[in-house]
Amino acid sequence: MGISAHLIARRSAWSFLLLLAFLGCGAEGPDAPSVTPPTSPPRDQLNVAYGPSSEQLLDVHLPTDQGQPSPIVVLVHGGGWHWGARSDMEAAAQTLRARGYAAFNVDYRLGSWPSYIQLEPKLDDIDLAIQFALSRPTEWRLSRKVALLGYSAGGHLSLQDAYTRYPDACAVVSFSGPTDLTDPLYQGDLRDSLTWLLGLPLTSDPASIRRYQDASPLYHVRVGLPATLLVHGTADPIASYPDTKRLDAALRNVGSTSQLMPIEGGDHGAIWTDWNAVMDVTSAWLTAHCSGN
Repeated sequence: MGISAHLIARRSAWSFLLLLAFLGCGAEGPDAPSVTPPTSPPRDQLNVAYGPSSEQLLDVHLPTDQGQPSPIVVLVHGGGWHWGARSDMEAAAQTLRARGYAAFNVDYRLGSWPSYIQLEPKLDDIDLAIQFALSRPTEWRLSRKVALLGYSAGGHLSLQDAYTRYPDACAVVSFSGPTDLTDPLYQGDLRDSLTWLLGLPLTSDPASIRRYQDASPLYHVRVGLPATLLVHGTADPIASYPDTKRLDAALRNVGSTSQLMPIEGGDHGAIWTDWNAVMDVTSAWLTAHCSGN
């Protein structure tokens, strides 16, 4: 190969390297900056510890498309206060995630016979889960708006926490949750569960009555409570629908925001048989009260 041929080859090779550098395909110089492509968090993060106990676990379900920071919904399962698991609320978590909410599906401490966990530590766990969620606004692109949503005993815990522990909640939703633990209905199959939850049975003793009232959302009604959505079957044999209706009326009477969605003829699990309608109303409620940052 002659000198001119060598020059042509060298110029061609150099031109090719410049083209590669321009296109970002390689041939980086020693001083070229290292660029890390932006990443988004996994949409699902499971078995996340939010406290030191092995029972203090939650699952995080983030919306697929987070155009703006997502409101937080903390989900609280039922199970008679001493049983159940966050997996029972998985359908709600996935539905809410699909509708643009960051769902934090929580296990709280249950304990076991004969050392079941009482009410206050359960509320502590819900508060701890809320603070855990709020501590990661940038990592998970979350707003500061937090709603509580629970089913059955989880509905009771959600209301109780929103009314007595976390009044900054933008909304609270109860699916079939007990609202007045002094109701004689709960002195049947749930008598033992409530005795374990509150540390004593309900009797005519004033201290016992006061303990049960203090543990009941109905006795904490005042103006300025979080916007409350109550979904309840009218024929529920386990959690009293008339008590839920009384709570709705009491909230309205003092000027707090409340909506009752009765499911006519529905039993304790009526929300699951009328799921789409229930979640449409729930989503509309959350949108109305938890939008923005």
